[in-house]
Amino acid sequence: MPVIRAFARRRLCGVEAVEEFAQDALLTMIEALREGRVEQPERIGGFVLGICRNLAFERARQRERRAALWQTYGAALHSVSVDAVEGEAVSLIGRYLLPRGGFDIGSSRARVDQLVAAGLRVQLIEPEPGPVSHLPKIDADAEIVVTHVPIDVRGYDSVDVVIEKADGTPLKTFRDIGWDPTDGSVYAVCEAPLARISMQQRHIRSRVIGTRAGETQTIAVFETIAP
Repeated sequence: MPVIRAFARRRLCGVEAVEEFAQDALLTMIEALREGRVEQPERIGGFVLGICRNLAFERARQRERRAALWQTYGAALHSVSVDAVEGEAVSLIGRYLLPRGGFDIGSSRARVDQLVAAGLRVQLIEPEPGPVSHLPKIDADAEIVVTHVPIDVRGYDSVDVVIEKADGTPLKTFRDIGWDPTDGSVYAVCEAPLARISMQQRHIRSRVIGTRAGETQTIAVFETIAP
């Protein structure tokens, strides 16, 4: 919506930052509409501006919180085991960050197993082999949805994933994603309500692009169709 992008352009620098903000605002609006929280549809413009203000405020709070954490605990990172910190944090990520709209397109099987061990109800989706895959329905009790992409992206300096509509219209780009170190495959971890909203765009195309020694090439292209 033009009003969202206009709002974002006044506060953010860069096309990607503006597009990411606009997509987050649209997802929030879709969720509100589906849940019946828009009491006066004729005033949707004001409702959308309210969403934009709330998102901007929340992002400002996150920046302040991050700065405060670095100031308080940054020095400790040099003396604490990263593995120990990660092990302790995974359960907090599963219980707090992911249920609040988290999305990690570059995770690993080990981290997925940690989410399961933390007690979360995880639905693992293994897409059908081939260029087009039909996705299953999301389980009613799922808390986290994980989609496994069985490609090997090891050996690249960086890997991006470009999400498009079936007609090529860009939706979102995930930059410099991670992957499973054991086989190079990609695990996309998503909080279930957000996954359900994303599946409203039934037919999407994903392009996995790798960069090595300054040269960019397409690693894989595949399409998914939601139920």
